[in-house]
Amino acid sequence: MAEAPIVVTRLTEQDWATYREIRLEMLHESAFAFGSRYADAAQFDERHWRQRVRDNGVFLATLDGVPVGSATYSEAMSTNSQDAELVAMWVAPASRGTSAARLLVEEVLAEAARRGRRRVLLSVVETNEPARRLYRRCGFVETGNTEPHPNDACVNELRMARDVQIPAMPGWSAEAGQ
Repeated sequence: MAEAPIVVTRLTEQDWATYREIRLEMLHESAFAFGSRYADAAQFDERHWRQRVRDNGVFLATLDGVPVGSATYSEAMSTNSQDAELVAMWVAPASRGTSAARLLVEEVLAEAARRGRRRVLLSVVETNEPARRLYRRCGFVETGNTEPHPNDACVNELRMARDVQIPAMPGWSAEAGQ
C-alpha cells in the first residue's frame, strides 16, 4: 500500500492559529535550533500571528491533513534586495527522513523565483549536521560566514546560500534521510 503523500500549502492570515500551533511545537521540541524562545512566542496575541503570516511566505507540510512541518520565506530579514531568507524551518521528529523537509525547501525556493529573487540564504546551527546535510542536498553551500546563536554565544550559526535558478539536486531521495 502506498504511503500518503506529504502536501505543502502556503498559509494565509486566516490560518494564523494553525501556524501558532506548529510554531510553538517547533520552539518546544527543537529550542536550540531557533533564535526565538517558546516562552516569548506563547505570549504573542492573534494580531502578531496574523501579521507574521501576512508579511512572510509561511508554508505548512501536512500528512493526511496533520501538520508535520513548516518553513518560512522572508524578504524582510535580507540585507540585499536580490536575496531572500529561509527561516523557521522545522519537521516533526516522526516525519524526519521523509520528503517533508525537501518539499518545504522547494516551496521556499519557488517563492523566491516567483518574486524574482536571485538567492536564498539561511542560518543553521553548526552542530545540526542532519539539517546541514539536508540543505547541501538541496543545493545550498556554506558561505564561510558564521554568527553567534542569538540565545547561546557559545554556539555558532553557519550561513548557507543557494542561487534560485540552479537545477534541483539529482538523486535526492527521502531514504537518504533529512
